[in-house]
Amino acid sequence: MDRNLYNLPKNDPSFFARTEKAVAYHAARCEAYEQLLERAGYTDRTIRSYDDLYRLPSIPTLFLKNHQMYSTNPRMAVFKATTSGTSGKKSVAALDLGTCLSALKMVARVMSYYGVISPVPVNYVVLGYQPNKSNELGVAKTAFGATLLAPALRRKYAIKFEDGIYTPDIDGTADALFRFSRQPFPVRIFGFPAYLKFLLDELHARGIRLTLPKNSGIYLAGGWKQFAGEQMSKPELFEYARDILGVPPQRCYDFYGAVEHPILYASCKCNRFHVPIYSRVLVRDAATLEPVPYGTPGLASLISPLVKSMPLVSVMTDDLLVMHEHCDCGIPSPCFEILGRASANDLKTCAASAAELLSK
Repeated sequence: MDRNLYNLPKNDPSFFARTEKAVAYHAARCEAYEQLLERAGYTDRTIRSYDDLYRLPSIPTLFLKNHQMYSTNPRMAVFKATTSGTSGKKSVAALDLGTCLSALKMVARVMSYYGVISPVPVNYVVLGYQPNKSNELGVAKTAFGATLLAPALRRKYAIKFEDGIYTPDIDGTADALFRFSRQPFPVRIFGFPAYLKFLLDELHARGIRLTLPKNSGIYLAGGWKQFAGEQMSKPELFEYARDILGVPPQRCYDFYGAVEHPILYASCKCNRFHVPIYSRVLVRDAATLEPVPYGTPGLASLISPLVKSMPLVSVMTDDLLVMHEHCDCGIPSPCFEILGRASANDLKTCAASAAELLSK
């Protein structure tokens, strides 16, 4: 097991140095980012500690939905993805080749830690969008990428593309899962938690209980969004999956990430997301943006020097988190739980503050 993936103290000096270098890099190449730093009074740009990370202005993701900021020519991007926001406004990430290679290395390291990379062929059930060249959603691209972590025998998508539109296909997905359960190969289920619940509900309504082959697993990512009324806690959902599919909770994982912050966070056995060496996660008071201590909810401020094409060194999402310094699972890095989403007023205030700094 990779003991250094979550050894933050050992990695801190290198991370601080790379983050300082990334800030200088983007400030020299993106005028809007340089202006934002200046207007925020960020004059001493040395980064040697967590206090320095807190001083670094964090760009709200809501702001990025209305303002595009690039440090390289976006036409040179080799990977483009958009958020799946329901408000009509979407963030666009245009990543250069170097960033993509670094991200692939990071994903491979995290997935290896959790034993997801395997040479054993598997059948995939993707609780998300069937790939199509017109679909730029980040969740669609990452879902397909997840099916490359082990050789794919079959792929069944719960949201199929037909006649130019996407339509849910829960019935067809349930049929495919039934067929896969009769084969000797492991089954991997990737995608949205809401669609997993709908799939389990469909099987339950049919009176079907399966026992998926050994080493099958469930890998979820994303929130419930428009299906908030159906929401279950992850422990409840994983127990439901055990009852209907025979997949034990220890083979169920949850992942967290964002188009504006392409770092992969994986859940531990305590259903918490641990911070890998590639990033740092800070929590700020929603009203003052000042740091809050462990155990206190606040807005997520995600920091990473990984992206070169856009000044996404520090971004602030609309997720409300609570950080914990220690976890009973044994992974040594701090971890967080997602409590929900911040109010629209909080987000608009943060985004308006960033816009005001740029417009002065």
